[in-house]
Amino acid sequence: MKKSFVAALLAATAYMAITVFVANQAGGAIDSSLKRISSGSPLYRFTPQQSRIGIFSSSYTYTASFLSQPGGPEALSLLVTFDVAHGPIPFAAGSLSPCAALVNGRFAMAEGTPKAVRDALDQIPELFRTTLRAEAGLGGGLDLRLSVPPLFRDPPLRQEFQGATVSVSTDMDFSRQVTKVDIPLINLQDNDYTFLLKGLTIRSDAVRLLPYVWHGQSELKLAGLSLSTKDPSNTQASTLENLELRGKTTLHAPTVDYALSLSGATAINKSAPLPFSVALSLFNLDVEGFSQLNDLLQREYGGNEAVRPYVDEVRKTYDMLLVRAPRVEFELKALPGTQNEVALKGEASAPALKSVPPTPQEALAQLRAKADLSAQEPGLVILVDTFSSPQEKESQAQQKQLQTALQQLTEKGSITRDGTRISSSAVWDGSALLVNGKPLQ
Repeated sequence: MKKSFVAALLAATAYMAITVFVANQAGGAIDSSLKRISSGSPLYRFTPQQSRIGIFSSSYTYTASFLSQPGGPEALSLLVTFDVAHGPIPFAAGSLSPCAALVNGRFAMAEGTPKAVRDALDQIPELFRTTLRAEAGLGGGLDLRLSVPPLFRDPPLRQEFQGATVSVSTDMDFSRQVTKVDIPLINLQDNDYTFLLKGLTIRSDAVRLLPYVWHGQSELKLAGLSLSTKDPSNTQASTLENLELRGKTTLHAPTVDYALSLSGATAINKSAPLPFSVALSLFNLDVEGFSQLNDLLQREYGGNEAVRPYVDEVRKTYDMLLVRAPRVEFELKALPGTQNEVALKGEASAPALKSVPPTPQEALAQLRAKADLSAQEPGLVILVDTFSSPQEKESQAQQKQLQTALQQLTEKGSITRDGTRISSSAVWDGSALLVNGKPLQ
């Protein structure tokens, strides 16, 4: 009996010792994490206010200040309280799953918020029921989930928001992040306009190589985005459908390649949806130079004149990027994959340029660039019609101007026509711009 009692006493003492250790570590971990987050932007900061440390649970309160511009006044100030249930069994949070700690965040308005912003937020108290839950794994991982509750107002102004969730799986240094964002619906209507956003999702999986430089891939999808008017005499309206934005990096240390692509369909002034795609690729970017460039930009626009970069620092950073012979390629398409496709693609590089030249003229002499246009004339007509006003569509003024311009460009040799197919090729060789092999007049 004595041995069982002693064993139970030792186990209880050991457990409480562990929870006290977690309590002593939790505050520092939260403080360190917030400092890392705020160091990435001059537009927000976290200031500790108070803490309460117990055996099985603790709480830490911060003021989160969001600035309207770097160095400017506060636009919004929140009190954020982190309630920490200590592991290894955080039963103080109602969980029996083993982990280092469970953290639940609570939000409230702070005194620093301007009255106009405070009055506006008082109209949507649902936002302050936003929850932040974080689970710190025994192995050092961290899973965060932010949940914003839905809200609905109607009438006189319709405000429909079906909530949002953000989840992030990361390590304690925030150097590896897997992020998921879901916003099903935002619908705002007044007497004149309707704004509708449907099916926004963001997925990202990235590793931080250096400050401001991440390696991985990300994807944004949007089922629909529209702005329309109820006034039948006002024909201005625009929509985006099936939007997909993808980004990916390929690491070739000490350089990295970036690839961005955007696709979807747009409709303007009640035109038929126009499918489009855009692709941009950057090759041979020096990783360290790219990190330093972002650091210079942060300092330049960080609102602190005393730490702005010097000219020699900027020149050194540009030299680091140029020495790797960076190259850019792009491709723009309207009506992609159809018989009326319009495509423009090009590339630019300066392989012999290893440092910033003293004059723009010398930079142009080192630049090499080319662009190729391939289009079907009906596709150009559709493209022009999409961006024409209803009056221009009715009078066909834009189409007539297009036909006149195509005729003039054909006569000058700037474009070639083969039936309905139109093509052109432009090259900059360092000294002159050649269009279809002839110097541009």
